[in-house]
Amino acid sequence: MFGIKKKTEVFMTNDLELYTTVHQALKAAQIPCEVKIVNTGTQNRRTGTLMGRVGERPELEIQYYIYTPREYAERAKYVIDEYRKSLSR
Repeated sequence: MFGIKKKTEVFMTNDLELYTTVHQALKAAQIPCEVKIVNTGTQNRRTGTLMGRVGERPELEIQYYIYTPREYAERAKYVIDEYRKSLSR
C-alpha cells in the first residue's frame, strides 16, 4: 500500500485486544495505516496440533504490526502514547 521504504513501524504487540483498540485510535485520528499479522508458531496444516508444540505459548504466537507513512509516524506514535496513558488512568 505505502511502498517498502516509505513506511515506518509505529506499533507491535501480541495482544489482539490492544492491537484492535490502537488500530481504531489511529483510524479515529485519520492516520492512514497498514497492518501486518505474523504467525510465529509451529502449528500449521502439516504439523497439526501436537508435533512441536511442547513449551510454546499459543497466546504469543501471533504478532500484530502497524505501519504508517513516514510523514505520519510521529503523529501516530503520539496518538498511541496518549491512548496508552488513558488506559492507565
